[in-house]
Amino acid sequence: MAKPSVKTVSIDSLLLEPNNARVRGARAKKTLGASLEKYGAARSVVADADGVIRAGNGTLEAARAAGIEEALVIETNGKQLVVVKRSDWDEETAIRYGISDNQSALLAEYDPEILANILSSLGGMEQSGDDLLALGFLPHEMEPLLLANWEPPEASGDLVSFQTKGDKAGTIDFDEAQWEKLKGLMALVADRTEAEDPAGIVLEAFEGWLAQ
Repeated sequence: MAKPSVKTVSIDSLLLEPNNARVRGARAKKTLGASLEKYGAARSVVADADGVIRAGNGTLEAARAAGIEEALVIETNGKQLVVVKRSDWDEETAIRYGISDNQSALLAEYDPEILANILSSLGGMEQSGDDLLALGFLPHEMEPLLLANWEPPEASGDLVSFQTKGDKAGTIDFDEAQWEKLKGLMALVADRTEAEDPAGIVLEAFEGWLAQ
């Protein structure tokens, strides 16, 4: 059995996937960053021959933010499992990390438009059953992504602007129909609660949703 090639490289030499469909909101990024700060690096990432990360972009970004400067690169052909061994952990730390790792993965989500474009480029529904299974998608899960119209609808009428705060501060414009629906929700909150500011409650909830 040939001994695998292992080398130490600057973490800055690794490249992020330019069309990554997996995205992380504020909570997901904070969770992954806190995990790296507390437990250190323990999750391997996967790079192609050009050093582009194909699995683990969030981990690479969090590692850079945590101040990690080097990476161990193991050349492999997929015939051996790459195991990251942390002998410095006690049992409780290992258990805590396992939970953190699994939860961090659950907090990430797909950008459906980017994912649809990637799946289309790979052959879409014409792929073999084995290829679909390896991707993790069933035909009935993939079909809506491929058939969806990802072009945003044209706004109609005057726009109402709403200023958001926090990590995603900015301006959101609602067209007349969208704003009427939002006002209807405000009226529903006012009718079912004794809140003094139902509009504030609805807009605060909307802002919180954007921060996810």
